[in-house]
Amino acid sequence: MDENQIFELLKGLNQVHIITKYNSSTKKEQQAFINQFNQLDKVCRGGIKDYLKRAKILLEESKNKINNFKETKIEIPDNIPHIEIGTPLFFELEQLGFNHLKETVFVLVAGGLGERLGYTGIKIGLQIDLITLRTYIEVYTDFIRAYEKRIRKSEQLPQEWYIPFCIMTSGDTHEQTISLLKEHNNYGMKPDQISIVRQNKIPAIIDNECHLALQPNTLLIETKPHGHGDIHYLLYHSRKAEEWISKGKKYMVQFMDTNALSFNCIPASIGASVKYNYDVNSIVVPRRPKDEIGIICRINRKDGTSVIQNVEYNLVNTLLKDNYNGKGDIANESGFCDFPGNLNVLVFKLDPYLKILEETQGLVPEFVNPKYINDSRNQFKSPTRLECLMQDVPKLIKNGESVGYTHFDRWFCFSACKNNLKTAIEKLKKNETAESAFTMERDVFKANERIMSKISRK
Repeated sequence: MDENQIFELLKGLNQVHIITKYNSSTKKEQQAFINQFNQLDKVCRGGIKDYLKRAKILLEESKNKINNFKETKIEIPDNIPHIEIGTPLFFELEQLGFNHLKETVFVLVAGGLGERLGYTGIKIGLQIDLITLRTYIEVYTDFIRAYEKRIRKSEQLPQEWYIPFCIMTSGDTHEQTISLLKEHNNYGMKPDQISIVRQNKIPAIIDNECHLALQPNTLLIETKPHGHGDIHYLLYHSRKAEEWISKGKKYMVQFMDTNALSFNCIPASIGASVKYNYDVNSIVVPRRPKDEIGIICRINRKDGTSVIQNVEYNLVNTLLKDNYNGKGDIANESGFCDFPGNLNVLVFKLDPYLKILEETQGLVPEFVNPKYINDSRNQFKSPTRLECLMQDVPKLIKNGESVGYTHFDRWFCFSACKNNLKTAIEKLKKNETAESAFTMERDVFKANERIMSKISRK
C-alpha cells in the first residue's frame, strides 16, 4: 500500500493518533513507517484490518469477563495412565519409545527472552546449574546426540545419520540463537541437522478501542510475539512436516525452552503414543493450585459434543469456580488439583498432524490477556496483543484424531525456570511454586538422585 491507501485504512480503523504523529514526522520516519506497516499487514492473519477486528471482539469479551465455557460442563479426562517411574509399564513404554526414536524429530520452541528472570539474553542460553555450567540448549542437544549414539549402535547406522532438530526463534531471539549455535559449533550436531523457523512479531494494542501502540518517541508501531502457537503455522509454511515425512519420520516432539527435566520422560511418552495409538499426546503432571501451567480437562458442550483440551492457567480459577466445584483453583486431599497440569511437551504422529496443518494452514485459535490497572478494565498496564498456544491443536481436530495424555510424576520431568529471585521468594511465602533458577537447579539434582536411587535398588 502507498501512503494514501494506508491513510484511508488508518482513518477507517480509528487510528487518528498515528496520522497526527505521521504528519509531524520527517520524510525518513514516514517512509520507515510505511515499510513497517506493509510488512505487518503481510504478517498479520488477514491483514491488520482483520487482526484489529478480531482483537476488538476478544478485548470486549475480556473486559466484560465473558465466560466462553458458560454452556459447558467439565470433567476430569479419563484414560490418562499414570506412569510411575521404575515400574514394568514405565520400562515397557521407555523401550518402545527408544525403538521409535529413529523415526522421531525434535522441535524446540524458543522465542522468549529471560526478562522475568532478570536476564537479558535468550532463555536457552541460561545455565542450568553452577557445577556443569551447561546451558539449556546444550542439555537438549546432549540428549538428542546421546539418542543418536545409542540408535547408531543398535541399528548399525552410519555416523552421518542424525535426528532432525528444529528451533523456532522470534524477532527477539533469532540473532542471538544463531550466534550461540555458531559460537559452540552447533554443540556437536551435524551442519545440516539444525533447521530454524523464525516467528514474526505482530502489532501491540494500547486499549479496548484497539488503538495501535507506538514505540516511545518514534512513529514505528510497537510489536510483540504472537505466542508459541505460531510453531504450527511455521511448520506448515516452511513445509518441514512434509519434508520429515518424506524422509520416513513418523513422530515429532515439541518442547519448551526452560524445562531441563523434560527429556527424562520423552522416550516413554513416544512409547505411550505408539502403545495407545495417540495422534496427539501431551505430557501432564500433578498440578498445584495457582501453578502457572494450564489444566487438561474434558469439555462437554451443550450440543452433546466434547473435546479433551488444555485450559490456560489464567482461566483456570474462573472455569473451576463456574463450571466445576464452585470454589475455584483449590487443592484436593492430596494437596494437588483434581486436574493434571500441562507441560507443553507434545508428541505428534506426523501423518495426521500434517493433515491438520493442511486443513487449517497451521492457524490455531487466538486469545488476549491484557493486564488491567483499573476496575473498569479499560486501561492496560502495558500494550497487549493477540496470542496463540502450541497446545491448542486438539481444538482443531475434526476428523476423529486420537488425543491422549501421559501422566508422570512431577519430580521426574518438570521444573520450570520463569521467575527472578524476588518473585520466587514472594511465591514461596504464599505456598506457591517458585519456578526460579535456584529451585530448578535443586530439582534437577534431586531428580538425578532419585533416579540413581531407583537404579541402585534394582
